[in-house]
Order: sequence, then C-alpha cells, then structure tokens
Amino acid sequence: MKFITIILASLMLSTMSGVAQNMIAWPVDEASKDPSFLAYRNTMIAIVKTRDTEAFLKLVDPDIHLSFGGDSGHEAMRRRLNLSADDLSEEYKPQATRLRQEYWDAIENVLGLGGRFRDGAFVAPYMWQAKIPDNTDAYHTYFVTGSSVLMRSAGNADAPIISRLSYNIVFNDNWQEDAAYQAISLPDGQKGYLSSQYLRSLIDYRASFIKENGKWQMVMFIAGD
Repeated sequence: MKFITIILASLMLSTMSGVAQNMIAWPVDEASKDPSFLAYRNTMIAIVKTRDTEAFLKLVDPDIHLSFGGDSGHEAMRRRLNLSADDLSEEYKPQATRLRQEYWDAIENVLGLGGRFRDGAFVAPYMWQAKIPDNTDAYHTYFVTGSSVLMRSAGNADAPIISRLSYNIVFNDNWQEDAAYQAISLPDGQKGYLSSQYLRSLIDYRASFIKENGKWQMVMFIAGD
C-alpha cells in the first residue's frame, strides 16, 4: 500500500481554476528541514556522479516504482542504469550509450532541483507541486528553469530580445528535438523563443522518498502522465 499512497501524494499536481496571467514556479528546496534526509540526498548525489549502480541501489527501495506500466524493483532499475545494446531492439542498439547516460542524467537533475516534504514523503523536483490551472495540457506545459532567461523573437541567439523570464510556466505545442531554441507562449498569449536548455517538461522525471525504520529510500522514479 505504501506505493499507492506515495504515488498519489506525489503525482497529483496542485490545480487552480482559470488561466493565470503570469504563472511562476519559484524554486523551493526543503531538504534542510530534515538533516537526515539532506545527508541521504547528498550521499545519493555523490554516488550518482560516479555512476556506481550497486551503491546507488542500496539507497533505493527494493520495490521502487518505475513506470505507469508496472515496472518496479531493483532488477528493472539495474537494467536501466546499465543499459546495453543487448537490451534493445535492433533499431535502438546504436543508442544504448546515449540512453543509459540520459537516465543517469535524469536522476542527477531531479536530485539537484530541490523539492518539498509532503505527507511524510519528500517529493522532487520542486516543480511537481506547482499550482497549475486545471485545464492545462500536461504534454505541452514546460517550466523555465532559470532567472532572467532571454525570450527572443526568433529561434536563434542573434534575434532581438523581447522579454526576460524567471521560473515561468510556459507552453510549447511542437517540441523540436535537438533544436537550440523552442517556440513558446505565455498564458497571456505572448509568444517567443527560449533556449531549450532552460525548459523542463511538466511530465519529466520526478521522484519520491520516504523514511522507514529510520532509513530514507527512493520509492518512486517515474516520467509521464
């Protein structure tokens, strides 16, 4: 039952009626409120930087929830962390190294983006508990992950600057893979282009951690909606 409780607590975004003129998700990190969790997270971050699979799994619940399709447990996570060409279909074999690195990077990013305590769990990143209008399309919603990020009139670094955004919530209807800039719009209808590196999808990876018998563990690491 603990997974049901944690997942429901972690995956339900706060909602608000109507469309806000200017939606902001200010960075928050409550980890220091519990020194035991802060120490645990610092240890996990250090291990993730070394890409040490077995050391990392010691900090993960044996039944960790990894997808909406039912994938769970150490073995499923070990396959992701150690992904090789043999684990993939023929067309994806050449991408094994990139996909493995991206999974480790996703964990490192989540751990570095703060979070909040909620119902006895720590939920990360901080964006996942932002207030979002209840009619928001999750697949087209993005968080600006920096301060004074330049919004330009076109998708290149030489285009005129039309605004500066700090931790805004924006929309993108057609994400362009590998593009340096993405076309975005604000809730008030203003449009422009932002550097891809400062945009994080609403349905990107998030994690939950709980403490049982005096020991913190990651119990969920999941993406999607």
